Amino acid sequence: MCMYNMHVTHPKSICQWLMMCCSYTPCLIAVGLILSNTTPYQVFFLPLLWKNCAEGNVSVVYYYYCVLMMLFAQFMVFFNYLKAICTNPGHVSPEPWARPPVYGGKAYSDNPFEVFQLDHENKLRYCAKCDQFKPDNAHHCNFCGKCIYRMDHHCPWINNCVGRDNTKFFLLFVSYIPLGAFHIVVTTLYSSFYHLKGVDMVAFDGDVVTTIVLWCSIIFSFSMGLAFGAFGGHFVWMAYKGESSMTMSIIRKVGEAKGRKMLQQSREDHLYDIFGSDRRWWVLACPLSPKRDYRGLPGMTGPTEIEMHHMLA
Repeated sequence: MCMYNMHVTHPKSICQWLMMCCSYTPCLIAVGLILSNTTPYQVFFLPLLWKNCAEGNVSVVYYYYCVLMMLFAQFMVFFNYLKAICTNPGHVSPEPWARPPVYGGKAYSDNPFEVFQLDHENKLRYCAKCDQFKPDNAHHCNFCGKCIYRMDHHCPWINNCVGRDNTKFFLLFVSYIPLGAFHIVVTTLYSSFYHLKGVDMVAFDGDVVTTIVLWCSIIFSFSMGLAFGAFGGHFVWMAYKGESSMTMSIIRKVGEAKGRKMLQQSREDHLYDIFGSDRRWWVLACPLSPKRDYRGLPGMTGPTEIEMHHMLA
């Protein structure tokens, strides 16, 4: 089974274009769910807050905090979502992986990359579907029909694999959703009880329609915040420990001891591949592509930044 997406499909006919566009239907559904979470806040709550601000019931600073925080969270959610969809997850190229890599210090071909992981038969890991050898921690995705570096899982909601090169954007996407959702819950509840005239969240006096919309917004946002908080927290915690959905699946299948021996991965290597060498908190929180400055990784074409510096010096 092979899914249509921009990274594995090159449409040549109208039919193929339509099939690829249809494959992004789950992405449109996800965007619709996010907008259904933020639209009531922007259409009902913020105009009402501004009206009370003009009447002197609300601080201007608080109003602009609500506006800017919502815009920030919404921008980060949608931008990281777009990056997770549009970034190649890290397809393993046939060159040089069509030839066996170095193992145990012994070269079997002109493939210069060394591997440390073997399959369950203690042989070099080989993908029969791609007809090439696998780098360490690379796995084949049946949906994409490709081997992916640091593959975590295939996500239908981004119509793409979550791999080495887009995991950071995926993690930021699922992390900023609860931030925006809980911002909506807290500010709506606080302002409804202390700022908004004509709105009674308990007795439903005054503008009943606005009260119902605000309660629906609070409940839906709270549910989104809890769901994505747990979902995102799970993936962030696995990344912090140097694990992934794929590694945990292998360990469950073959057992803890054998699985760890087969994987032979370090937490530092995992964090390096996903987040790069610069892991300052503000770099991690921003949708910046990871910089791998200090070593050339398999699949990275061209010289590293350090090598470029020496070449230009």
